Amino acid sequence: MLLCSCSTGKSKTNCNTWNSKHDLKASLEDLLRLAFAPSTRATYAAAISRFKRFCLLYRMPALPADKETIIYFTVTMSRALSPATIKVYLSAISSWHQQNGYKSPTSYNPMLSLIIKGARMLLRATVNPQDNQ
Repeated sequence: MLLCSCSTGKSKTNCNTWNSKHDLKASLEDLLRLAFAPSTRATYAAAISRFKRFCLLYRMPALPADKETIIYFTVTMSRALSPATIKVYLSAISSWHQQNGYKSPTSYNPMLSLIIKGARMLLRATVNPQDNQ
């Protein structure tokens, strides 16, 4: 936690005095960091890292990502992750975009719901193959 440079000795987040734009930025970063539990931050960091690797591999834009990039990323995740984890990863990408001043590429994308539904059916078929007969 950063301490404010004023005489109160409070953290920058709890102080009403900012001496520069740098102080304001530090307070913003503190608040954004505190908005998520440590475990959520770790999960989101892993999701963003995986998304960046995907974008590099397939030469697609990461930030800002377009809807097509998100759709194809979701398809690749459907073979390796549970539908619940996919949703968390998409939330991470959405949050990352919003924190960087971009619209979420995961919003208003009905195709994602269908892909996740398909992933759920794929998982069910893999776990219970007798249900497919």
